[in-house]
Amino acid sequence: MDLLRLAILILFAAPGFAAHTGVTRRNGFSLSDAAIFGIVVIGLWLAQRAMRRRHRKADDVRED
Repeated sequence: MDLLRLAILILFAAPGFAAHTGVTRRNGFSLSDAAIFGIVVIGLWLAQRAMRRRHRKADDVRED
């Protein structure tokens, strides 16, 4: 099982290492910046929705 976890970790980490060539270009935002921003926004929205749902369930239990 530990070998599977290591394989998954390498699978997710490898693109990060391959993406950095050491050369930087400063020409504004790239598509990856917009994609990361979108992923963060969706993650925050999902977390907020889950917290609201949990709070709503707790209120319903208290009312009963």
